[in-house]
Amino acid sequence: MLLRFFIFIFLTTQLCNAQNLVYNGSFEEITQCNTTNFLYNDYVVGWVNPCQTNGHSSDYYNITCPPLPNLSKMPYHGNALFGLATYSSTQTYPSGITNFHEFVRGTLVTPLNVGSTYCVSFKVSPLSPSFVSDKIGALFTNVEYNSSNPYEALTNYAHVFSNTVITDTSWTTVSGSFVADSAYRYIMLGNFFADNLTSHVSGGAYYWIDDVRVVLDPNGDCSAIHDTTTTPSDTVYHVSQNLTICAGETITLPGGTVVNTSGIYTDTLLAANGADSIVTTTLDVLPYLTDTISASICHGGHYNFGGNLLTASGTYTDTLTAVSTSCDSILVLNLNVLPAIPLTEIFDTICAGSTYLFNGSSLTAPGTYTANITSLQGCDSVITLNLAVINPPNRPEVVTNLPVPCYNQEFTGEILNPNTALTYRWYVDTNGTAAGQGEKFTKIIDENTVTIYVSADNGTCSSAFTIIPITVNQLFNANFEMPNVITPNNDGANDEIDFEAIFGGCIEYEISIFNRWGNLVFKNGAVFNGKDSKGHNLVDGTYFYKLTYEGIQRHGFIHLLR
Repeated sequence: MLLRFFIFIFLTTQLCNAQNLVYNGSFEEITQCNTTNFLYNDYVVGWVNPCQTNGHSSDYYNITCPPLPNLSKMPYHGNALFGLATYSSTQTYPSGITNFHEFVRGTLVTPLNVGSTYCVSFKVSPLSPSFVSDKIGALFTNVEYNSSNPYEALTNYAHVFSNTVITDTSWTTVSGSFVADSAYRYIMLGNFFADNLTSHVSGGAYYWIDDVRVVLDPNGDCSAIHDTTTTPSDTVYHVSQNLTICAGETITLPGGTVVNTSGIYTDTLLAANGADSIVTTTLDVLPYLTDTISASICHGGHYNFGGNLLTASGTYTDTLTAVSTSCDSILVLNLNVLPAIPLTEIFDTICAGSTYLFNGSSLTAPGTYTANITSLQGCDSVITLNLAVINPPNRPEVVTNLPVPCYNQEFTGEILNPNTALTYRWYVDTNGTAAGQGEKFTKIIDENTVTIYVSADNGTCSSAFTIIPITVNQLFNANFEMPNVITPNNDGANDEIDFEAIFGGCIEYEISIFNRWGNLVFKNGAVFNGKDSKGHNLVDGTYFYKLTYEGIQRHGFIHLLR
């Protein structure tokens, strides 16, 4: 394939009607404005980014899309230009491939005719005289490179390229002719040569690109291409933008003036082709916002404020970086550190077999236990329990005077082999208070006294109860039958009436016996055996008696027969 390359400094304004085969060759046609200069695939008509976007990309700028970029270079033609890196000694592709270069891919109006000669021309300007390289050029392809199918493996070949390091910061024309060997549909711009084949001045190179053209070149000397897109010198572009900054910040206007106050500013920019751009900037300076908060932390804790862990009471300030269109905020913190809560230590005892409720747990074994308790202010305090388990005394042994003869007589109980270190308590009801305390206990027994209990206490624990059932010998039958015949002949049958046996020796009674004439012959004796109260034998016959007990009075006859 025939390859020619040329470098021209743009000096002419000759017009020619040769058709430019590059669609949107000066990048003016867009579908929308986008403030992200590298994500231009969807809105710069005919042009895409053929590189991975996560780490590198060619850049698109359009001065009609606010906010205006602070460009060091105005477009050669119209309002738009591309910027791309042609060399970097430090960066690599995200995939790890070295030779970090950036590219831009454009679409041709019609595919090239195989065998026809074409001239390629585009304008370049370096970012600075020291940030430069050679080998910037054009490569034609039928591969539809994009961010999903990136161009990374360099070909060390281009159809047209500059073999000279371009350092002039005015616009320079890179052009050359070639014979198409394929019906190419796309044109790519950038440095397609490896770093070891690229000449450079410093550790990087970056160029602005504008006015890309491809035309038929029958003579093969690019005589068919000149400034076919030059804008008449009387053309004026009017651009307006609204910008916002925060108090204390500055902004550089398109004309280079640095401002920091609200107002309306006008800049007149002269492009290389003589067309003016009048840029009107409306600047609004927003104040900083201030807010105050109060917070409390526990002693020994910390408060994360602006990335700093604060532990002391005081007033602190932090600047919060703004997002979107808001300004930074000054945040004031009044921090209060709550006083330390003293540690609590408890010493306590329980008896073996019982439980101790601590922090929701029922403890039965001796040991040291801890619990974190949250105060009303939300701070934790530590409570330590030292728990001892004490064995209770043995159940006491008791001697008593049971059974008692009858009710209303005294019960006597006494501890057998008492221990002076123990306290003995006596109860008539285990749910009540002790009825007595000591090694001995007495009580008058009545019909309501069923059981007596006694326990031993060592000052911490009590023994199990010793249970003493109350027994009474009294067997009085209120429905007893009074004998009505006695035969005191010492034959062992019906010889006497034993009143003590009838009343069990416990119930008080009165007995009176009268003869047939109503004379009292016997009174209140324990036994009636046919003798009067003086011990004289009474004659056989019928006698009348009157018996009184517990408010009851009984009457009847007793027949005396010997």
